Amino acid sequence: MSPMLSPSAELLIPMRPAGAEEIGYLSHNGEQLYFVRHRARGRQRAKALLAGPFAIERQLSYTTWVRWARALASAGFEVLRFDYRGTGESTGRFDTSCMSDWTQDLLACLELLRDGNDTPTLLIGVRMGALLAAEAFEKGEGDGLLLWDPPASGQVALHETLRRKLASDMLEVPNGTRRTRADYVSQLTAGELVEVEGYMWSRRLWVDSARHSLKIPGPAERRPWKILRLSGGPRKATPSQHTSTVPIPMPPFWWHGPSVVAEVSTLFQRSLAIASEFAESVGGSP
Repeated sequence: MSPMLSPSAELLIPMRPAGAEEIGYLSHNGEQLYFVRHRARGRQRAKALLAGPFAIERQLSYTTWVRWARALASAGFEVLRFDYRGTGESTGRFDTSCMSDWTQDLLACLELLRDGNDTPTLLIGVRMGALLAAEAFEKGEGDGLLLWDPPASGQVALHETLRRKLASDMLEVPNGTRRTRADYVSQLTAGELVEVEGYMWSRRLWVDSARHSLKIPGPAERRPWKILRLSGGPRKATPSQHTSTVPIPMPPFWWHGPSVVAEVSTLFQRSLAIASEFAESVGGSP
């Protein structure tokens, strides 16, 4: 455990499961979507579907994401987290997948979590997953929404990742001819595959990403929703009453290895308070 974590922070970021954790695969559109269901400790207050981040950010944030699921389970939520097709433990090819496919994966996992009952469900997304969760929420899915650091759009998220590739190119080819971001974009739009952080990007992914902007709920929305901003970068304007900033140590937990225990106790504490308010507002037990 990080020396920065206090005993109280450790309780907010549990290392051990709060209850039973069930691993499985969901058959969906010819693929097998890997999921883990975290059963609530004690009486179930509500449910929560976790929509994780993009590509390598999934690997780097894995420890924090699992601990967040366990923190929610400790607070009385039944939680489902999953891998999009072509990523993690799910089947499928990343180089033929795009954000629209992953939105469908999210909706399929939401149905799995619901399991035919009407228990209130909170959608929680981080980074790219926040875009997908917000899209589902706009379509009327879920009873509440919590977003961690959503980018302004899918293409903004891909541009951020390309910046990291350019920095990596500088280290790998210090004296050689290096490609620019425009070069990589030209390759993608021409239909070539481009390797970025171990994943093969396709024209389909690049073009489709431009169709996914952050869906901000309108003033008539009565379901609870909240955005927590954690870092810099392009942002889409949101109503102040629905947006808060939570400082976290840099680099953020989706940029460093999963063996590092990120100090995110403030983020967890704020998010658990929001989740508890959600459970109470929709009639969950305190």
